[in-house]
Amino acid sequence: MEATKLRASDLQELLVSRFQERFYPQYQATYENFEDWCKEYNRTYSSEKEKHYRFKVFKKRYATVTRHNQIGNSGSELSLNDFADLSWVELAQLREGRPSPMILG
Repeated sequence: MEATKLRASDLQELLVSRFQERFYPQYQATYENFEDWCKEYNRTYSSEKEKHYRFKVFKKRYATVTRHNQIGNSGSELSLNDFADLSWVELAQLREGRPSPMILG
């Protein structure tokens, strides 16, 4: 397996993310939801670094959906779809017909 070079900031973010996933129940629950979502939408990633980035994006989407759905009288309910791991830039590219390499993979 080819070794991947990480910048110090990438390594720090990866370590913090791993710590949060392992030791904080809310992160663990969100990570389990992410894993379930990946299975449902058949998502795999080329590296652990990409998987952690996609989890970070997913966490934001999941938090938005959860917050909205906790509002008692919002009149609507949100759910996650197959775009829940894409950034706003990637979603815009997809809408414009310019999918990112991750979307094509």
